[in-house]
Amino acid sequence: MNIIIHGAGRVGFQLARTLIQEGHAITIIEQDPALARHAANLLDCFVLNEPGNQIETLRKAEVDKADYFVSVTDSDEINIISCGLAKSVFHTPKTIARVRKFDYSASEVLETPLFGIDIIINPEIETARMVVRAIQSGAMSPISLFETSHFQLQVIKVPPSSPFIKKPIQHLRAVVGLLFLVPLIQRGEAYQVPSGHTPIEEGDHLYILARPEDFPTLYKAIGITPEEIKKIVLVGGGELGCYILDMLNARREEGGFFRHLFRRIFTPQRYQFHIIDQDYDRCKYLAHRYPDATVSNVDISQEGFMEEGNLEGYDVVITATQSQELNLLTALYAKKVGVRKSIAVVHRIPFMHLGEQLGLDVTVSLNHAVLTTILKAIYQEKVHTIYPISGSPYELVETVILPTSPFIGKKIKELGLPGETLILLITRKEEQIIPSGDTELREGDKLVLIFNQTHRQKVEEFFA
Repeated sequence: MNIIIHGAGRVGFQLARTLIQEGHAITIIEQDPALARHAANLLDCFVLNEPGNQIETLRKAEVDKADYFVSVTDSDEINIISCGLAKSVFHTPKTIARVRKFDYSASEVLETPLFGIDIIINPEIETARMVVRAIQSGAMSPISLFETSHFQLQVIKVPPSSPFIKKPIQHLRAVVGLLFLVPLIQRGEAYQVPSGHTPIEEGDHLYILARPEDFPTLYKAIGITPEEIKKIVLVGGGELGCYILDMLNARREEGGFFRHLFRRIFTPQRYQFHIIDQDYDRCKYLAHRYPDATVSNVDISQEGFMEEGNLEGYDVVITATQSQELNLLTALYAKKVGVRKSIAVVHRIPFMHLGEQLGLDVTVSLNHAVLTTILKAIYQEKVHTIYPISGSPYELVETVILPTSPFIGKKIKELGLPGETLILLITRKEEQIIPSGDTELREGDKLVLIFNQTHRQKVEEFFA
């Protein structure tokens, strides 16, 4: 595909690098000379150092030949204008804009094109969704949801006390007796697609595909006891913090936007909140908006605040300030003073892995949330939906066997799938099937696959 990316900041740069690695033709438009030079030096693509909200610049970039125009600059207004020009003047088939301001992200914008923008992505909303999914699963792991199945993907770290250490994965399945699959293991810095004979080691991160209601049993079997979350500390009462609170409260008085937002994944549940923010006026607003919550106007980094027992007895801390360094340190220290679980919000993707190394339970990246959402939007027309697995060379994909598919009636072992590609799950009407090589595919089957991202183009062509 031919894709134009407007903005070479961290998200734009990472998006371009990912798409270039997959063989797509990329053009970057970046007004800042330093960012443009950085992208030109490190990426194999054409970089245009000019303002992207001008018609002449878009003409030079040959936007009229693009399949997608993606605008991810730091300015909502510039993103909106450039997408509008790409659509109205050059008739670009698909436009995607990163927009932070809530007014631009109301239901009408998310549901239908506006100003020539087909897809609007709000980083805070996407990040809040990830945080809430983690909370609702006990803050044990980040969660991936699928469009065609109610199965989830969660990551379980094997504790030293696990009875399954040194035992093969197939033994875990035999003992637990549930329908689940381990499509990927992270062992140290390495990732592998295991077989049933692969032994489980202490410290392994098991990527497990299972029904949401089965995860508590799986956690207990592996040696982890999930506990229900009721008492939540939120550090940072900005827009992101409010999105998280509203989703957890399942507030519906705001109208269609929140009904859209909570569809599928959120069930109303009652929590006890303690909100901490250092801005006095913001705290007054938060106290009015959330009258049932405890609101503390304090600098969380203030010496002695956490040691005085202010967080004692809370189940989870969510750190969502503007400082990713403060979020990591606060979440880490909160665990040391007795908070059971920790969720930290960071901006940069590498900090997600740092959070894991520090021992935090869940680390969510704003940039990763945006990047993942954009990639899903770009690839869904090819093979339905793709889910990158952060930090690994592997990805999950959903696709459907259409009536015209040549694979109908064939066994999986007869398909000749691209290298390092496995069909993990088949949803057939209401039935969930973990297939074997002898499983026949039928019209309408909904598949979940795992593959190495180096084979994405082959996978797309295979299931196109």
